[in-house]
Amino acid sequence: MEVGLTALLLAVAARLALGLRDEVTGRRLIALGGVLAAAVLTRDEMVVPAAVMVAFAVAWSGRAQRRRVLAILGGILVLTVVAHGAFRLAYYGNALPNTYYLKLAGFPLSTRLHRGVVGLTYTVLTGLYLTVGLAVVALVCGRGTRRFQAVSLFALVFVTECVYSAYVGGDFQEELRFPNRFIATGLPLLMVLAAIGISDLVRRTGMTAARRAAVGLGIVLVLAGAFLQSHGWSETSILQFTGPIPYRTARVALALVAALVLGACLLPDRPRTARWMPVAAPLLLVLTLATLNYGPLRTWASSGPADKPSERLETTRGLIFRATSAPANSAALIAAGNWKYFSHRRGVDLLGKMDTVIAHGPSHDVFLKPGHTKWNYDYSIGKLRPDVVADLAFPTTSDLCHMTAWGYRQIAPRLFVRRAARGIDVPRLRARLLAFDHRPFIRMPTQCAGRA
Repeated sequence: MEVGLTALLLAVAARLALGLRDEVTGRRLIALGGVLAAAVLTRDEMVVPAAVMVAFAVAWSGRAQRRRVLAILGGILVLTVVAHGAFRLAYYGNALPNTYYLKLAGFPLSTRLHRGVVGLTYTVLTGLYLTVGLAVVALVCGRGTRRFQAVSLFALVFVTECVYSAYVGGDFQEELRFPNRFIATGLPLLMVLAAIGISDLVRRTGMTAARRAAVGLGIVLVLAGAFLQSHGWSETSILQFTGPIPYRTARVALALVAALVLGACLLPDRPRTARWMPVAAPLLLVLTLATLNYGPLRTWASSGPADKPSERLETTRGLIFRATSAPANSAALIAAGNWKYFSHRRGVDLLGKMDTVIAHGPSHDVFLKPGHTKWNYDYSIGKLRPDVVADLAFPTTSDLCHMTAWGYRQIAPRLFVRRAARGIDVPRLRARLLAFDHRPFIRMPTQCAGRA
């Protein structure tokens, strides 16, 4: 996905920004501005870390160069945002992306922050606790040195991604239990900080009181991660999951080993301590990677890629619809991507990612899951009249009565066909769907009062 590209662009931009400390040239400024522009055009929220990098670049420049640096980098960034917004306004009729209105408009900030902070805390304490702890060590050990500028930039870029994630309420699939798209974008820079922190611990770079406190904070963070992974956290119900984390025994063991290794790094300088230090670096490296990746890798090994069953279901249903319908037929969709792509048929996006009417409309009073709380069946189905409705989100009795009144009948699990639709081989469509889709049918009401 585009997240890998933005992570790469941020890492490249950070390297280019560091180069400005040595020499400020027009070529370097244009290169950095171009990379930041590409990041913003890839994902709009990249304007936040991009602004951080511009601020650092201006601060690093001498007084004679600051106006030039700000004019070039700031100008490129502002021009990119304005031009992109103007294009959207002219082409789509809105200056902001459709998903902005879909995921943010109509949701109180307090509600978003609650979900976002819970998701961020859970992510840190179940996978990033050691990485963050080592990054703190790198920051503290770097104070008073030239490298402090670099580690501060890396840290602030990662923090801005975390703050943005909390601000928007996290991502839509926090139940996957690994860093979401916003946090993942800054992970390469966080990993660099962790590597520097490992180096500082092994070299025992000036273990002052402050630096010992940083290691102590890292140990507390690791132990907090062990506790949460062992006992779970009731607040995660807002993320649609509760209870202890999967594979908790091994994950808690990894956290406890990490705490022991960090504690050993606080031992006084003695010959016996010095002999084991060369082992500490690879051990901390392995533990950092293991604490971050063990759970997701075990899940992937036992269950396959995330969402594989649903992806396979919607892909197959789309292919079946293509084989049993005419090119002019259409379908209303919840999972709009795979079905529409493989069916080669016009789609109606019920959840509004590609529909401004839905995106600008009100949200339903269900759990907050960004991008999955807005729909308007009166408009998408009653007005647009798709030939097939592939699924319904949280259908009420009234919604199901409307489906009957609009002339739709359920021929397969969660799939409705409009009675007056032409070009669809309904018996063949039904037979092929029932052959592999064994989910229960939606239970339709037997009586409907005041049909629309």
